[in-house]
This record gives sequence, structure tokens and C-alpha cells, in this order.
Amino acid sequence: MGNYPYPEELNKHGISRDEFNNLDPEWQQWYYLQYNGEATRPQDTHYPRGTAPHGDFKWEAGDGFEVKPQKLRDLADALETDLNTLKPLVSKISQEGLITTQHVGDWASSKEFAQAAANAHSGFGQYLNDIIAGYTGVIQRLRTTADNYENANTTTNNQVNNVPTPNGGGNVRL
Repeated sequence: MGNYPYPEELNKHGISRDEFNNLDPEWQQWYYLQYNGEATRPQDTHYPRGTAPHGDFKWEAGDGFEVKPQKLRDLADALETDLNTLKPLVSKISQEGLITTQHVGDWASSKEFAQAAANAHSGFGQYLNDIIAGYTGVIQRLRTTADNYENANTTTNNQVNNVPTPNGGGNVRL
């Protein structure tokens, strides 16, 4: 690997992009984590993709696709119920889970341990807050999508229903 005449140059320059792309996905992940380090949050982790996903992905829905606003609202309500069940548990963990020197003693090493535990507790708390914020964002977007679809559907129907018929009298009333 590396196509370098001396091992020291391989250690200095690493493997080439082509060599990396030819590795098995497990080895790509290992090298990626080895040289980029572990991400601090799940959304910071972006593993290199060996191949593009199959299919033709677009933002537009295909023919025959129909949005049912009430289904979106029902899903948002169910997610919100789950979230409201989770919030007290998260609050309890954040209030009761902290280890202090009262738990481990007032020695130098126990102070360091308590500080490490506090840092872990803080990181875990931030992780949980990120999950809750993401979950809340999904709920809000589901409701906004339902409202936007319903408003667009109403506006379209009103515009179509106000088009005069060829004889000049009524309208098409869809």
C-alpha cells in the first residue's frame, strides 16, 4: 500500500484515495476513524460511501401519491405523546444522575473522578437534549407539512371551482 519506496513515507503520507476506495467498507471505516477520530455527536459521523445508492431519488412524489394531512397530524400526535413520556425520565436522569465528591470522597483522585463523571453527565445531557430537539423538530415539520398541504389543496380547489364554464354560467365544482 502507498506505493512508497520506504515504510516511513507510507506512515507520513498514508494511503492514496484510490487505495482507500478499493478497501472493504469495514477497513474504510477503520481508517476513517483512526485518522479522523471519533465524532462527538452522531450527526458528526459521516462514513465514506463506497457506492452511490441505487435508484433515482428526487424530491417530487411520483404519480398517484397523495398526502393525507390527518395521517401526518396523527403521527405527530403519537410522536409528541412518546416525547412527553420521555421528558420526565430525561429530567430525572439529569437531576439525579450526577456523581459528586459526596459520593466518592474528598480525595484528589476522587475529585478527578467526580469531574470526569460530571463531564460525562454533561455530554450525555447534551446528547439527550439534541435528541429531544430533533424529535420536536420532526413533530413541528409534520404538522407544518399537513397544514401547508391542506392550505394548498384548498387554494387549488377554490381556484378551479371559480373558473367559469364554457357557456359562461357556473363553474366546474370539483
